[in-house]
Amino acid sequence: MPQSVLLDAGPLVAFLHEDEQTHDWAVAQFKRFSQFTTCEAVLAEACARLNYYGKNQRNVIDLVRQRFGSVDFDLNENADRVSRLLIKYADQPMDLLAENLKTLGARGIAGFTDIFKHYETHAPLKRNVLSEELGAAGLFLASDGAAAITGQVIYVDSGYQIMGM
Repeated sequence: MPQSVLLDAGPLVAFLHEDEQTHDWAVAQFKRFSQFTTCEAVLAEACARLNYYGKNQRNVIDLVRQRFGSVDFDLNENADRVSRLLIKYADQPMDLLAENLKTLGARGIAGFTDIFKHYETHAPLKRNVLSEELGAAGLFLASDGAAAITGQVIYVDSGYQIMGM
């Protein structure tokens, strides 16, 4: 079993938000793995999502204290690599959070590829989402065509969310 698994904001929010469709799956993963690795950007996104849902953001910090011990990513130490990734993927819909996770994944953290395999195996489209699809969704939401869309969560995940995992 891997010593540490890379954790993104989605499973973290699902674990802490009992009404989330994937809550039971997230609880099972937190039982399955004893340690998680993440970065401050993931924690900030998880806090923002929990705040949106009216949930207590302090739960993220409490969980970090209980399960992480420390957050194993220092942007100062990885600034050059993250900067190079931001330049390399400048034409793709990437942000600092994505680049931090890529850097963590590139460090060979056990379980990183398992997350992608899980999504690919269980999503109705039987594949991971493409960066072009994320960009297209973002462009649509920024367009006049999405002017009447408010207060919605748009999942660009090859249908994974509807599986209730």
